[in-house]
Amino acid sequence: MPKIMSLRIFWSLLIVAINAINIFDNARLYYKYHFTDILFLFMYPDWILFLSSGLSLIAILLSVRAILRTRAIHSSNILDDFEGHISDQFQITIITAVIFTVFALFVPAIINMF
Repeated sequence: MPKIMSLRIFWSLLIVAINAINIFDNARLYYKYHFTDILFLFMYPDWILFLSSGLSLIAILLSVRAILRTRAIHSSNILDDFEGHISDQFQITIITAVIFTVFALFVPAIINMF
């Protein structure tokens, strides 16, 4: 596998891991807020937890799409003909996933500023 392909898969898997941790953390907070007797000094509203989890889920889906597309490109013989076009699509997909990741991680902080 070429080095570029392995780097693409690495970054996609990193985005998936970060967003999976974010979804797990939001689910854990939701559970602790509603189903335990722990008193919190500050609690995020439920809609912020759901919004952050939704953005993380979108980023995971985009990253998985990028991984599957990268593997399909590598296994085919048409790589020479469409390298530029496919590379551009991959970059747009990854950039969009990164943007969703950043928004998902910082939505609670941005909302609390106001």
